[in-house]
Amino acid sequence: MSVMSEEKLIEEARRGNLEAWRLLYEANKEKIFALAYHLTCNVADAEDILQETFIKAFHRLPSFQTRSKTTFSCWIYRIAVNTAIDFCRQKKRREKMNSLYRKNFPSEFFWNNPEPDRDFALRELAEKIEYFINLLPLRQRITFVLKHYEQLTIKEIASLLGCTEGSIKQNLFRSLQFLRKNLKSLLSEAEDEMR
Repeated sequence: MSVMSEEKLIEEARRGNLEAWRLLYEANKEKIFALAYHLTCNVADAEDILQETFIKAFHRLPSFQTRSKTTFSCWIYRIAVNTAIDFCRQKKRREKMNSLYRKNFPSEFFWNNPEPDRDFALRELAEKIEYFINLLPLRQRITFVLKHYEQLTIKEIASLLGCTEGSIKQNLFRSLQFLRKNLKSLLSEAEDEMR
């Protein structure tokens, strides 16, 4: 049996074919989960965003234009970004900024079999970096994650967020300034501990 094209899968999913919808889900879930996790640093929150993204996409599927230049993966990625933004805003309203949603995550998510003696230090450093990323204002955090974790260009980020490339550059500059300042103190602490 030949593999169905994306366009055919979308047509089938619109007709209620759950297997076609499952295949679209399987093809896109990892990328969306990674984006959501990088923005929240929380597995449960990332899973909620993933689920909400596909629920929204399912309801909006009739309006997706297969003849346009936009692929399904780009279309659903945009839905995921907006869902993540909404989720983070709602969560921020419910919690104080200093108790940002950071939880331990299995080290194998970040590292492919690191050396045992380095595992703890690497995990600790990753958690501290995540902590400072989560202290960034929402727009700066999303811009930083899309650029440095998702490897999108400034033009792609501007298109996704519906703003100018200049504002993206400004958000990136401010986020990097903040992170440099805080990571500089973090590196100084690490040097002191090694003495």
